Amino acid sequence: MLPWNRGVPMGRAVTTPPTSLPQQERIILPLPRGETPLVRVGDPVSRGQRVADGNGDPLPIYAPVSGTVAALDTMELAAGGSCLALILQNDGLDTAADPLELPDDEDALWDSGVRLPGGRPLAQAVTQAAPGLDTLILSAMDREPWHCTEDAALCLDADAVGAGLAFLNRLLHPRRTLLAVGAGQHQAAHAAAPLDCTVMTVPQRYPLSHPQLLAESLGRLPPGQPPQEGDVLVLPVSAVAAFGAALQGTPPIRQRVSVAWKRGHALIDAPMGAPLSAILEAAAAPDGPLLLGGPMTGSPLRHADGPLVPGITSLCVLPPRRHRNGTPCIRCGRCAAVCPMDRQPWLGIGHCLHCGACRYVCPAAGYTPSKEEVLL
Repeated sequence: MLPWNRGVPMGRAVTTPPTSLPQQERIILPLPRGETPLVRVGDPVSRGQRVADGNGDPLPIYAPVSGTVAALDTMELAAGGSCLALILQNDGLDTAADPLELPDDEDALWDSGVRLPGGRPLAQAVTQAAPGLDTLILSAMDREPWHCTEDAALCLDADAVGAGLAFLNRLLHPRRTLLAVGAGQHQAAHAAAPLDCTVMTVPQRYPLSHPQLLAESLGRLPPGQPPQEGDVLVLPVSAVAAFGAALQGTPPIRQRVSVAWKRGHALIDAPMGAPLSAILEAAAAPDGPLLLGGPMTGSPLRHADGPLVPGITSLCVLPPRRHRNGTPCIRCGRCAAVCPMDRQPWLGIGHCLHCGACRYVCPAAGYTPSKEEVLL
């Protein structure tokens, strides 16, 4: 079992009804994994229509709005690189295609087009787990402080979570199905009560919501062993909800994005392909350096002109950086006190999650954010 007293105390954003993004005139759908367009410039499209296809990792892409294909052009991605993209002109009519119909086997996972936070296909994670899985763990805990996407998925989409979970249980036949919620997620715990799983309460200390740590603490995975090698599968509730919605006929054409900054946070419901700048504007977020993800492990975004793509579930706006001169390690032991893996970071020995907890408490780091700056 993990030492639950380790890690950094974690603030949590309270889930409120999301703000819907106003209609966007143009929607940009990148094809970064070699997806094949199924439409041409000038073609009309309906909301929910399959507009790009692929095999394996390139999943199908569905139109989030109705309108016309305005262009098929190369675009620059906000996180770096470029790719071909479909550009849709929104007609504002919201004409819907026929409801999505998925097969009754594992192909449904691929045809749904659902990706995990970060972009990995849900189908890839599930199909790597063999039937007869020991432990299936759904996590309603957000990976970073002050984000609430996973909490919202369970609180607001419990029916879709139930549909996705029923399919996964039937496909994988796990010996145990668990749902991890934080100690303060009372609304989520209530929403989980009707689901076919056992609800497990986890202390809200960062980074105890990390999939590796949940697999070790709840799935009895040996320390340091990857979950996929230990007969344990950990999935975020948001992806299971999106898959459940696809089973019910609605493909993943919208996504909730949790936006956090020094003195606030917001939850925005937006169509895929909407500009990230419009999401930040709807959140009333201040200007500042942008992170894709949270303040502890997020990666920098060069600009907010890029579109919302599957896998982007959280954004963070940082305050101006405060630089200080670094000093050598003073052997104070603070890093060891918070390390969830019970290692000695200054020695570089043992399994590391790269969670940043040691950097957060280190008084000798070249740059250590203040408590307010990391939103705790």
